[in-house]
Amino acid sequence: MKIDLKKFLAITALMSNGLVASSGCFIVGGGDNDGGSGNGDGDGGAETGDAGGDGDGDGEGDGDGDGEGDGEGDGDGDEVGDGDGDGDGDGDGDADSWTCSNGDQIPLEFVCDEEVHCADGSDEVTGCELAAWTCTNGTEVPASYVCDEFPDCADASDEVTGCGIEAFVCGDGMEIPLSYVCDVYVDCEDGSDELDCP
Repeated sequence: MKIDLKKFLAITALMSNGLVASSGCFIVGGGDNDGGSGNGDGDGGAETGDAGGDGDGDGEGDGDGDGEGDGEGDGDGDEVGDGDGDGDGDGDGDADSWTCSNGDQIPLEFVCDEEVHCADGSDEVTGCELAAWTCTNGTEVPASYVCDEFPDCADASDEVTGCGIEAFVCGDGMEIPLSYVCDVYVDCEDGSDELDCP
């Protein structure tokens, strides 16, 4: 018996993807589809035959993330099942991480858990979908904290620069209003605002 390998592989691919077979029946695979909708689990690995994997966008191995097409990851284009799906839809190709505003990566479960894990604090500000303000030293605080008469930035810039006041930066990095310099009262902890005064 002679088998046309090309046709055999094409039929196998159709069947493994749950498409309509020539008999008119639906073939439902046992892969990682959720709710029979063709959404995979986001890892981009092939399940059977030469199908394109189980990335969660459309079952074709493109690792779309959430099925909405907004998290590309790095699993699409080859449809051979060796791409890495995204899973979390954030587009970084890694289902388990989140990117801080400064570019660092932290585990996804650390985001908005009321404990700062990003060096810039963005996991508890931007990560919680709060409008952010960036301190002079590069850390984030919620924009609603700016100019509220309580310093939230380690350098107090939210109460100086954040209030539109011209700043003097002390030797230790703290900000004070420029008008406080050489006023015969020490405002910087290191006393630098009263040095070199006429």
